[in-house]
Amino acid sequence: MVERLKPHQWGALISFTLVGLLCFWLGYQLYLMGIFSAYADPKQFRQLITDTGSYAPLTYLGLQALQVILAPIPGEFTGSIAGILFGGGWGAVYATGGLALGASAAFLLGRWVGMPLVRWLVSPEQLKRVKIFERKRTFWLVFAIFLIPGFPKDVATYFFALTPIPFWRFFWASQLGRLPGTIMLTYAGDALFEGNWPLFAGLTIIVVIVLIVGIAYRKRLIAWVQAGE
Repeated sequence: MVERLKPHQWGALISFTLVGLLCFWLGYQLYLMGIFSAYADPKQFRQLITDTGSYAPLTYLGLQALQVILAPIPGEFTGSIAGILFGGGWGAVYATGGLALGASAAFLLGRWVGMPLVRWLVSPEQLKRVKIFERKRTFWLVFAIFLIPGFPKDVATYFFALTPIPFWRFFWASQLGRLPGTIMLTYAGDALFEGNWPLFAGLTIIVVIVLIVGIAYRKRLIAWVQAGE
Protein backbone atom coordinates (compact mmCIF):
# COMPACT_ATOMS: atom_id res chain seq x y z
CA MET A 1 0.00 0.00 0.00
CA VAL A 2 1.36 3.43 -0.95
CA GLU A 3 1.95 5.63 2.06
CA ARG A 4 0.10 8.94 1.98
CA LEU A 5 2.13 12.09 1.77
CA LYS A 6 2.27 14.18 4.91
CA PRO A 7 1.34 17.91 4.76
CA HIS A 8 4.98 19.08 4.81
CA GLN A 9 5.79 16.60 2.05
CA TRP A 10 2.98 17.96 -0.09
CA GLY A 11 4.34 21.45 0.51
CA ALA A 12 7.82 20.39 -0.56
CA LEU A 13 6.52 18.67 -3.67
CA ILE A 14 4.33 21.62 -4.72
CA SER A 15 7.09 24.16 -4.07
CA PHE A 16 9.62 22.11 -6.01
CA THR A 17 7.21 21.70 -8.96
CA LEU A 18 6.29 25.39 -9.09
CA VAL A 19 9.91 26.51 -8.93
CA GLY A 20 10.85 23.97 -11.57
CA LEU A 21 8.18 25.28 -13.93
CA LEU A 22 9.22 28.88 -13.24
CA CYS A 23 12.87 28.08 -13.91
CA PHE A 24 11.94 26.33 -17.15
CA TRP A 25 9.93 29.37 -18.32
CA LEU A 26 12.67 31.83 -17.35
CA GLY A 27 15.30 29.64 -18.99
CA TYR A 28 13.31 29.57 -22.21
CA GLN A 29 12.95 33.35 -22.17
CA LEU A 30 16.69 33.79 -21.60
CA TYR A 31 17.36 31.40 -24.45
CA LEU A 32 15.17 33.46 -26.77
CA MET A 33 17.01 36.61 -25.69
CA GLY A 34 20.38 35.04 -26.51
CA ILE A 35 21.66 35.24 -22.93
CA PHE A 36 22.89 31.63 -22.82
CA SER A 37 24.92 32.00 -25.99
CA ALA A 38 26.47 35.18 -24.57
CA TYR A 39 27.78 33.25 -21.57
CA ALA A 40 29.52 30.87 -23.96
CA ASP A 41 31.12 33.65 -26.02
CA PRO A 42 33.21 36.32 -24.23
CA LYS A 43 32.97 38.71 -27.20
CA GLN A 44 29.19 38.44 -27.30
CA PHE A 45 29.00 38.81 -23.52
CA ARG A 46 31.08 41.97 -23.67
CA GLN A 47 29.01 43.37 -26.54
CA LEU A 48 25.79 42.65 -24.68
CA ILE A 49 27.00 44.81 -21.80
CA THR A 50 28.49 47.68 -23.82
CA ASP A 51 25.29 47.97 -25.88
CA THR A 52 23.46 49.16 -22.75
CA GLY A 53 25.61 52.32 -22.57
CA SER A 54 25.50 54.09 -19.21
CA TYR A 55 23.61 51.13 -17.74
CA ALA A 56 26.56 48.81 -18.42
CA PRO A 57 27.52 48.42 -14.72
CA LEU A 58 23.94 47.44 -13.78
CA THR A 59 23.74 45.09 -16.75
CA TYR A 60 26.98 43.44 -15.70
CA LEU A 61 25.79 43.10 -12.10
CA GLY A 62 22.64 41.36 -13.26
CA LEU A 63 24.42 39.01 -15.65
CA GLN A 64 27.07 38.18 -13.05
CA ALA A 65 24.39 37.36 -10.46
CA LEU A 66 22.45 35.29 -13.00
CA GLN A 67 25.59 33.32 -13.82
CA VAL A 68 25.80 32.21 -10.17
CA ILE A 69 22.13 31.20 -10.02
CA LEU A 70 22.51 29.22 -13.25
CA ALA A 71 25.25 27.15 -11.65
CA PRO A 72 26.26 24.92 -14.59
CA ILE A 73 27.32 27.98 -16.60
CA PRO A 74 31.06 28.63 -16.09
CA GLY A 75 31.76 32.12 -14.82
CA GLU A 76 35.53 32.49 -14.77
CA PHE A 77 35.72 34.72 -17.82
CA THR A 78 33.03 37.09 -16.53
CA GLY A 79 35.50 38.40 -13.94
CA SER A 80 38.05 39.09 -16.64
CA ILE A 81 35.41 40.86 -18.74
CA ALA A 82 34.75 43.18 -15.77
CA GLY A 83 38.43 44.12 -15.74
CA ILE A 84 38.42 44.77 -19.47
CA LEU A 85 35.27 46.91 -19.37
CA PHE A 86 35.67 48.80 -16.10
CA GLY A 87 39.34 48.46 -15.15
CA GLY A 88 40.84 46.42 -12.33
CA GLY A 89 39.44 48.45 -9.41
CA TRP A 90 35.84 49.08 -10.46
CA GLY A 91 35.78 45.74 -12.23
CA ALA A 92 36.51 43.99 -8.93
CA VAL A 93 33.75 46.00 -7.21
CA TYR A 94 31.13 45.14 -9.82
CA ALA A 95 32.21 41.51 -10.09
CA THR A 96 32.11 41.06 -6.30
CA GLY A 97 28.72 42.76 -6.08
CA GLY A 98 27.26 40.50 -8.74
CA LEU A 99 28.68 37.40 -7.08
CA ALA A 100 27.28 38.46 -3.71
CA LEU A 101 23.80 39.04 -5.13
CA GLY A 102 23.83 35.79 -7.08
CA ALA A 103 25.18 33.69 -4.21
CA SER A 104 22.57 35.10 -1.81
CA ALA A 105 19.73 34.39 -4.23
CA ALA A 106 21.00 30.90 -5.06
CA PHE A 107 21.52 29.99 -1.39
CA LEU A 108 18.10 31.21 -0.28
CA LEU A 109 16.42 29.57 -3.27
CA GLY A 110 18.21 26.29 -2.57
CA ARG A 111 17.25 26.41 1.10
CA TRP A 112 13.63 27.34 0.46
CA VAL A 113 13.05 24.65 -2.14
CA GLY A 114 15.70 22.08 -1.30
CA MET A 115 15.53 21.72 2.48
CA PRO A 116 11.92 20.48 2.61
CA LEU A 117 12.79 18.04 -0.16
CA VAL A 118 15.87 16.83 1.74
CA ARG A 119 13.85 16.30 4.93
CA TRP A 120 11.38 14.28 2.89
CA LEU A 121 13.91 12.07 1.11
CA VAL A 122 16.58 11.69 3.80
CA SER A 123 16.10 9.89 7.10
CA PRO A 124 16.68 11.69 10.43
CA GLU A 125 19.67 9.43 11.09
CA GLN A 126 21.30 10.49 7.83
CA LEU A 127 20.53 14.16 8.50
CA LYS A 128 22.51 13.95 11.73
CA ARG A 129 25.64 13.42 9.65
CA VAL A 130 25.46 16.97 8.26
CA LYS A 131 25.29 18.50 11.75
CA ILE A 132 28.98 19.22 11.21
CA PHE A 133 27.94 22.26 9.19
CA GLU A 134 26.49 23.86 12.33
CA ARG A 135 29.97 24.14 13.81
CA LYS A 136 31.72 27.49 13.74
CA ARG A 137 34.78 25.99 12.11
CA THR A 138 32.79 25.44 8.93
CA PHE A 139 33.42 29.14 8.23
CA TRP A 140 36.99 28.20 7.32
CA LEU A 141 35.88 25.17 5.32
CA VAL A 142 33.61 27.34 3.16
CA PHE A 143 36.31 30.01 2.96
CA ALA A 144 38.89 27.51 1.70
CA ILE A 145 36.53 25.95 -0.85
CA PHE A 146 35.70 29.33 -2.35
CA LEU A 147 39.34 30.39 -2.26
CA ILE A 148 40.54 27.47 -4.42
CA PRO A 149 40.60 28.46 -8.12
CA GLY A 150 38.62 26.28 -10.49
CA PHE A 151 36.36 24.76 -7.82
CA PRO A 152 32.67 24.66 -8.89
CA LYS A 153 31.68 27.37 -6.40
CA ASP A 154 28.20 28.00 -7.77
CA VAL A 155 27.28 24.33 -7.38
CA ALA A 156 28.81 24.44 -3.88
CA THR A 157 26.44 27.29 -3.02
CA TYR A 158 23.44 25.05 -3.61
CA PHE A 159 25.11 22.23 -1.68
CA PHE A 160 25.66 24.39 1.40
CA ALA A 161 22.07 25.64 1.14
CA LEU A 162 21.00 22.07 1.89
CA THR A 163 23.03 21.93 5.11
CA PRO A 164 22.33 23.54 8.50
CA ILE A 165 25.04 26.22 8.03
CA PRO A 166 23.64 29.69 8.91
CA PHE A 167 23.14 32.00 5.94
CA TRP A 168 25.38 34.83 7.17
CA ARG A 169 28.23 32.48 8.05
CA PHE A 170 28.08 31.07 4.54
CA PHE A 171 27.74 34.52 2.98
CA TRP A 172 30.79 36.09 4.61
CA ALA A 173 32.97 32.97 4.32
CA SER A 174 32.16 32.48 0.64
CA GLN A 175 32.52 36.13 -0.33
CA LEU A 176 35.80 36.60 1.54
CA GLY A 177 37.08 33.37 0.01
CA ARG A 178 36.06 34.50 -3.47
CA LEU A 179 37.45 38.02 -3.12
CA PRO A 180 41.17 37.35 -3.85
CA GLY A 181 40.35 35.33 -6.97
CA THR A 182 37.85 37.92 -8.18
CA ILE A 183 40.38 40.72 -7.75
CA MET A 184 43.04 38.73 -9.59
CA LEU A 185 40.66 37.90 -12.44
CA THR A 186 39.60 41.50 -12.96
CA TYR A 187 43.15 42.81 -12.82
CA ALA A 188 44.23 39.99 -15.14
CA GLY A 189 41.53 41.07 -17.60
CA ASP A 190 42.67 44.66 -17.33
CA ALA A 191 46.34 43.66 -17.78
CA LEU A 192 45.46 41.51 -20.80
CA PHE A 193 43.49 44.37 -22.36
CA GLU A 194 46.30 46.87 -21.72
CA GLY A 195 49.01 44.44 -22.82
CA ASN A 196 50.66 44.37 -19.38
CA TRP A 197 52.09 40.87 -19.78
CA PRO A 198 54.35 40.84 -16.67
CA LEU A 199 51.33 41.57 -14.44
CA PHE A 200 49.21 39.01 -16.25
CA ALA A 201 51.92 36.35 -15.90
CA GLY A 202 52.43 37.15 -12.20
CA LEU A 203 48.70 36.84 -11.42
CA THR A 204 48.54 33.54 -13.30
CA ILE A 205 51.42 32.16 -11.22
CA ILE A 206 49.69 33.21 -7.98
CA VAL A 207 46.48 31.44 -9.04
CA VAL A 208 48.40 28.23 -9.77
CA ILE A 209 50.18 28.35 -6.38
CA VAL A 210 46.90 28.86 -4.49
CA LEU A 211 45.35 25.96 -6.43
CA ILE A 212 48.21 23.60 -5.54
CA VAL A 213 48.20 24.57 -1.85
CA GLY A 214 44.40 24.25 -1.63
CA ILE A 215 44.42 20.76 -3.12
CA ALA A 216 47.34 19.66 -0.92
CA TYR A 217 45.71 20.72 2.37
CA ARG A 218 42.02 20.05 1.68
CA LYS A 219 41.91 16.76 3.67
CA ARG A 220 43.61 18.33 6.70
CA LEU A 221 41.09 21.16 6.70
CA ILE A 222 38.11 18.79 6.56
CA ALA A 223 39.58 16.73 9.41
CA TRP A 224 40.12 19.89 11.47
CA VAL A 225 36.47 20.94 10.98
CA GLN A 226 35.22 17.47 11.94
CA ALA A 227 37.30 17.52 15.11
CA GLY A 228 35.91 20.90 16.25
CA GLU A 229 32.84 21.73 18.24
